[in-house]
Amino acid sequence: MSLINRLLKNTAALMTATALQPILNFLLVLFISRYYGKSGLGEYTTAFALLNMFQLFCAFNMRMLLAREVAKYPNDTNKYLMNGLLVVFLFSTISIIAMLTMIQVLNYEPAIARMATVLSVSLLATGGIECFIGILTGHEQLRIVAVMTILEELVKVGLSIFLLYKNAGIFSVAVVFTVLRFFNMGATFAYISRKLLLIKWQLDCLFGKHLILLVRYFALSILFVSIFWQLDVVLISKLKGIEAVGVFSAAFRISRITFLLFQSFIVAFYPVLCKLHKESLEKAEHAFFRASKYLIILAIPVVLFVIFLADDILLLLFGQDFKDSILVLKLLIGGLIPYLLMTSFSHLFLATGHQKIDFVMNVIGVIFKFSLIYICAQFGGIYLVAIMSTLSLCVMFVFQWAVLLKKSILQIRFRRLSGPIFKIGVAAGSMLVIVLMLKPLTLYGALVVSLLAYFAVLYWVKAISTQDRNFLLAEIKRRIRPVSA
Repeated sequence: MSLINRLLKNTAALMTATALQPILNFLLVLFISRYYGKSGLGEYTTAFALLNMFQLFCAFNMRMLLAREVAKYPNDTNKYLMNGLLVVFLFSTISIIAMLTMIQVLNYEPAIARMATVLSVSLLATGGIECFIGILTGHEQLRIVAVMTILEELVKVGLSIFLLYKNAGIFSVAVVFTVLRFFNMGATFAYISRKLLLIKWQLDCLFGKHLILLVRYFALSILFVSIFWQLDVVLISKLKGIEAVGVFSAAFRISRITFLLFQSFIVAFYPVLCKLHKESLEKAEHAFFRASKYLIILAIPVVLFVIFLADDILLLLFGQDFKDSILVLKLLIGGLIPYLLMTSFSHLFLATGHQKIDFVMNVIGVIFKFSLIYICAQFGGIYLVAIMSTLSLCVMFVFQWAVLLKKSILQIRFRRLSGPIFKIGVAAGSMLVIVLMLKPLTLYGALVVSLLAYFAVLYWVKAISTQDRNFLLAEIKRRIRPVSA
């Protein structure tokens, strides 16, 4: 199987899981919002926001390191797995203690504190799962990751909704989530031990220490990434109250679905980028800019569609009680393109061995975002918080770009970049003009026509290379033939 075909299949698997997971979880959120209101949704969101601040750090970001190292050195998989598990279980335990301490320090109301306490236990299982996913990612076995993710989410959402319907309370969701995390860990380990490699229980403390030294910047980066994404909810909960969290989280969850869908491609592309960088910097550079270009091309219509359909989406899903979330969604979705560029650059830093730079960038991002949102949450409303959240993504991308130029990590040729940027801008501008012109007649019709015009202009100005056009046409024909036969 060719590299591109493997990348497409892994991306398709991850996109399926990434789409279904938030959609299924969204059903749970809708159920809570309808039956428990803004306060119930606020409690649920706050408890899980506390968990999310530690959920990635508990694995010490071993997932990224293992994916990179196993992709380069597949024969050493067992050594990386065993010693990686030793490290993540150590830091999972530390994360549990830190989360329990934070719950006490912030002095949350009893219902939230009880939920968060139960959820903290799941960090141990999450650490193991993240370690296993790193191994599977390095071997480009992302389809099994997708299957396990979907199965866990299906059971979690189905069982949680059943218990909520039986008036078991929101606390029951935390119990279900924690139990299923341990089931997922056991099932993924069973798959690896039976299908991927023969497990040898050999631990090497010196190699484990070596892994900690290698991964320290990975881990610190992911800690600040976790804080970066949960700052909004945590600060709003303390400064504006639980109902304000409910209003903000309704829009935040919809925007995050779109963010995560596109992120699935970046995650699938990461081991490929690692391998290409090992072979040649020129190959890695070409693949990186090519992938980034197509991410932006696909993201622009999504941003436009969500902005114009925000009213229909929010009112249909959450009802009139959440009408204040409409503008929040429009503001948050504007951060999709800077988010994709920021995440792509972050993975580039990691793939090329510049994890220290990635760590510094994340520290700067957290300090900047905290300062903005703390001030806005105190003296402004959630709309201003949403603006600052999107602005912080733009600032992060600008910082990364400046470092990329200064450190000469890639050979950036502005002439090479200016052409695609101009062509994509022309296509995006034509799309926006058509929507604004036809919107008074029919919004949905205007969006469809504008989308067709967008891709037509991209084709006309040759924003999509001849090689890529030929490849896409060949793939479409190859997939249509079996159906026709």
